[in-house]
Amino acid sequence: MRCLAIYPLVCAIIAFVLALLCVLAGSKPGYIEDAAILTLNTSRLGRFDLPDSITPTSTGPFSSIASKVINGVEKVGGQLADDALEELGLKDFYSVHLMTFCEGSFTPNETVRGAKRNVSECSAKRAMYSFDPRAIVQAELKTGVSLVDDLKWPAEIDDGIRALRTAFRAMFVVYVIAIILAGGLILTSAAGVFSSSRLFAVMNTVVALMAFFALGVASAIAHALVVKASNVINDNGADIGLAAIRGRKFLAMSWAGTALLLSAFFAWVGASLEGTRQKEPHGRPARRGFFGRREEPHGRPARRGLFGRSRV
Repeated sequence: MRCLAIYPLVCAIIAFVLALLCVLAGSKPGYIEDAAILTLNTSRLGRFDLPDSITPTSTGPFSSIASKVINGVEKVGGQLADDALEELGLKDFYSVHLMTFCEGSFTPNETVRGAKRNVSECSAKRAMYSFDPRAIVQAELKTGVSLVDDLKWPAEIDDGIRALRTAFRAMFVVYVIAIILAGGLILTSAAGVFSSSRLFAVMNTVVALMAFFALGVASAIAHALVVKASNVINDNGADIGLAAIRGRKFLAMSWAGTALLLSAFFAWVGASLEGTRQKEPHGRPARRGFFGRREEPHGRPARRGLFGRSRV
């Protein structure tokens, strides 16, 4: 039994779980909602902008009055935002996941720092789901509200997101491949724990390398998509109150799984090398010389005793 093989096995299990959670996040309302790839903040869409936070600069006797006034303004602003969204038929946010998107509202409202997300509904799960913010918002708008005429939706957002659709689909495929390989690594690593065969160590090294490469590629695609999509939306949607929030937890989970698989790979490389060093040099069959006589390690013929038996 290889006690040291338990470490890469644990790494493979954790990486498998993290990759699986990345794929299953958002499969139902509230399920790992904070691990969204991207969140579309529509709470300010189509209305005037209020500052994210206002703090009184006065420290005199009127500072408490100023604070009350500011709090009142923020509450009114939040209520105006809720009323405006209700008129449009929109939710506060739309979170994007690998197979779905979810919608919900901020509690108590989006003007409050640390506001919680309340997810009300998620779309049906679909493999190779492709994020389309225009389609999401258009489907939610009430009849008679035009996305282009009334909300001045920028065409640059559509162009930028359209260029990323193929990458969105490819990302799902690579994540599935990574999960399959990580699951295979769990099985082969478990077998390697109960076997001291160098063959198992070499096989696990190859599987770990493949799993690391697959999840690394998936993480790189996801990272590039998150950065590119958020930049496109924030750069072109600021004027109409549209914003995108990057899924930092999703990326952290994905890259953490990649690092664990890399660690498992190096662990199995070490196990392979250890198996080579532990191979007994005297366990090999004796070499035979040109005339069929046994040779000693230094190439000399084995000495024979009086009765023809080899002398040690």
